[in-house]
Amino acid sequence: MRRTVERALQLAAVILVWLVALSACGSANSAVRTQKAQLQYRTTRIIETSITIKQLSDKIKKKESFSLYVFDKSCPPCVKQTSILKKMDFKGQLYSLDLAKASTGETPQFKKLNIQYTPTLLKIAKGVVIVRQEGFADSNILKQLQLGSPDKTIRGEQNKITDIFTELNLAALTRRIQQKKTFVIYVGRPTCSDCVTFERSLLTSNLTKYRGKVLYVNVDGLRKEKNLWVQFKKDNNIEGTPSFVAYVKGKRVSSSSWTVRDGYNAKKALSWLAKNVR
Repeated sequence: MRRTVERALQLAAVILVWLVALSACGSANSAVRTQKAQLQYRTTRIIETSITIKQLSDKIKKKESFSLYVFDKSCPPCVKQTSILKKMDFKGQLYSLDLAKASTGETPQFKKLNIQYTPTLLKIAKGVVIVRQEGFADSNILKQLQLGSPDKTIRGEQNKITDIFTELNLAALTRRIQQKKTFVIYVGRPTCSDCVTFERSLLTSNLTKYRGKVLYVNVDGLRKEKNLWVQFKKDNNIEGTPSFVAYVKGKRVSSSSWTVRDGYNAKKALSWLAKNVR
């Protein structure tokens, strides 16, 4: 009888130890699951607020001010960019658009954004793109962009390109060519989002030495005449706007243009201007 009691007590002790161990294991597993869930949330949570193409188009239609981050999870530079953006505070003003998840049904508003690369950061003020950052941007560049304040002006936004480049209409351009003059023109359009972004970026540089030496040709009206626009691009060896063209004695000798493949940036323009403006 005594042995039976001892065995029963031993068995009870073993069961008790097993239950305690099981409880501890369950708590540990629960903690691990919680940590994994938190990690999963942090990993999959994209910057600030995600947005669809339709929601984006509606915000543009309403002329709202906000910033946009366009990315693709399979893009290595995007992974690096996302990592940096997650550490910054944009005051709820930065929206993210995952192209891989975006609907294939593009809207006119989205097409006008002309997204050619990922990652791309856009600063949109009252429905208009005023800053475009294509490719990876480090923390210093991000701070300069002030994406958390889309309505706040940055250096270069207070000026207009016509403050530096002298306006020239198409008729006057034709006369200059016929008179075999030497000059440089900037071809742009006020309604071109790429031009607006490019000009704001260009104006952050010191353009004093080009004041009065570059002529601004607004081709907004010309672009509406398809055949004339095609011929103008061919004559000047440009693919679109913004672009620069140099003439020597009435003949085109060089051009630097926006392209569908590469877009256009201030660095490329400044390099070209340094070589062609005397």
